[in-house]
Amino acid sequence: MYYYFDDKEDLFITVIHSVYDRILELFGELPTAKNAGEFWKLIENLSRKSIAVTVENPTMFGLMSSYITASRRKELKHPLEEYEQPNFVFYEKVIKTGQKLGAVRKDLPDDLIISLIEAIHIAFSAWFATHSQEITESDWNRFEEKFIKVSRRFLEPDPESLEAIL
Repeated sequence: MYYYFDDKEDLFITVIHSVYDRILELFGELPTAKNAGEFWKLIENLSRKSIAVTVENPTMFGLMSSYITASRRKELKHPLEEYEQPNFVFYEKVIKTGQKLGAVRKDLPDDLIISLIEAIHIAFSAWFATHSQEITESDWNRFEEKFIKVSRRFLEPDPESLEAIL
């Protein structure tokens, strides 16, 4: 099998690329929302779908957890960055759509908002990966709600920000 790949890292990167493609296929195009309320319903549905995929596909989830760890290694950071681009584009669409509808904050640069929301998602994902064997279904439901609330609290415009006042 290794004769198809330069080394173990090349194999790993190829597998991660395949996982990313599969995840993006599962989510497809971002549905349209007409107002902030519809936008947040859409985000809740996407979040629930993401968590359901995690629960139903523990191998995929394990690979993504390995990716999170590997992406912190200096020698793997650059080869893995190209696979993050479609993920960044998806987050960017979500953020821009939410901003147009007044549902997402505008007081920070978009790339910083994306980096921070990704960090929230990575932190939750890493925690889920570490504890997935011991979590009951009711725990999953409770943490799903927490994940959605934390994400929404971060993304919603701050009513006290300068943008909200103007």
